[in-house]
Amino acid sequence: MPVLLAAFAAAACTNPPPAAVTPASSAATSAPTAAATSAPVVFEDPSEGSDIVQFHPVVKIYSLIDVVPTDGGVEIRLGSDPGGGSIGTYRYVPIVRGLPDLDQETSPIIYVNTASQASVQLAGKRPSLFYHASAGFRSAPTDSYQALDANGVWQYVSGAGDGIGVGLFVWSNDRLLEWRESLFEERSEMDLSLLPQLRVARGDGEAPSIPAALSKRLKKEGFYVQTLTALRTGEVVAAGTLTDESKIGFLVWRDKLRSPEYTTAPGDAALRQEPGPEILGGDSLSSVRVRFGDGVYKMDGSAWVVESTVPKGGLPDVWFGRPLVLSDGKLAHARMVEKGPWKKLSVEGNTDDRTFVVDASGVIWTTDDDTLLATKPPASPQKDITEEDIVRRRKASLLKGGSPDATGAPPSDYTPTKCSRYVVVLEEGKIPPSDTGDYPAVRSALKGHIELAKARLAVVRERDSQFLVAQVDDEKLAEQLVSVVGKALKRARVRKLCAEPSVRRELALDFATGEILK
Repeated sequence: MPVLLAAFAAAACTNPPPAAVTPASSAATSAPTAAATSAPVVFEDPSEGSDIVQFHPVVKIYSLIDVVPTDGGVEIRLGSDPGGGSIGTYRYVPIVRGLPDLDQETSPIIYVNTASQASVQLAGKRPSLFYHASAGFRSAPTDSYQALDANGVWQYVSGAGDGIGVGLFVWSNDRLLEWRESLFEERSEMDLSLLPQLRVARGDGEAPSIPAALSKRLKKEGFYVQTLTALRTGEVVAAGTLTDESKIGFLVWRDKLRSPEYTTAPGDAALRQEPGPEILGGDSLSSVRVRFGDGVYKMDGSAWVVESTVPKGGLPDVWFGRPLVLSDGKLAHARMVEKGPWKKLSVEGNTDDRTFVVDASGVIWTTDDDTLLATKPPASPQKDITEEDIVRRRKASLLKGGSPDATGAPPSDYTPTKCSRYVVVLEEGKIPPSDTGDYPAVRSALKGHIELAKARLAVVRERDSQFLVAQVDDEKLAEQLVSVVGKALKRARVRKLCAEPSVRRELALDFATGEILK
């Protein structure tokens, strides 16, 4: 299977991107504008007069991993992602007005992968981000989906059955459309075709499909889908190679989601090798461009024709209304304005294994070790964001899960802890109209357990949630509390955190009787 785009462009996706640790791409990731109908943005070239696009340090931030595109925005990923089957813990932070907004940092995501066909992707936009990971531990990969709630906490959502998800797209009416593939083990070795499978991952409505008669034809012709995009106007475009190496195949869904148009176009047999077809960008059928070898295809009515050719060692002459980053196979280059030249990017290690994200205003973002870089310098010099800064913020937040260290991993036998105080969350709910609750179910569970009497019960509020917590200075006592209350209240999400939240009110409890002391 050819190695194609590894990151997701503004409206394009190719075969499965790699695991989260290597979001490389032959075309850089672009964060699309909020809507196709919004007023056009006038982009500027900050490097006018130079053949190099200059990057500027924005801020140095401990545990920075990479930059990630969302629908109209840019997120940074903080934490650890060691790869190689090791457990990684990371969180996402949005870039707001040119700087990371740590107050909007999400709760942690734990990721471990040893499967070959694996990927990680964010889709949608704040406050409704949608996360998908395909990963496996010594097994074939499986899907995992989480949605960010209003409190910045990831909540698991249902999966999709057979196969594996390889791409998420913002589709019409802000729905998310997912492109899925069958795992190799699920396909016959005699079947050389690969047809796109689509489902609505978030939102309502029918997903595009292929009727039986067309599926039979596509399999006979060896159609192997390699690139796909969904448009906000509702259309979906897929391109793939065929057994006949002199052709390239296109599928286009317009208003009939069960009956796509299937057409072929000439494709040089010598270009059948890597890379395969690649959608370069475009947010409408008239603007979508597909590269195959040295040819750049566009749609002309219902036919696909070669609009231009790519010079040897050069880059395609394309523009999609915003700055664009593409790779020539060795180095990444940027076109900052329409009809402007392609320029090299002034980043050490400027190769295909680096992620660049273009935001809605045309600023290009990337990282260098622990430093966030952008083509627009910050308005003023920024202090380094240290491990202590990050831990302090996380320890103050139950919604963020507290933190013994900057990775956000929970205290365990396998990770060193720096906890001066443990918090056991005993009960969680929405903030009530009046703060006079005395938590009878928890008190009943604790009744008679005088060995837990050193725990200090308190009520904590954060955003839209209220918590009853037990504060203890001893990890063993914290584990006893989790065990006692967890066994008594089967549906309670009792958990131990390394946290130091602000207390709204104390709740003095007589552990012998379960009564509140006045």
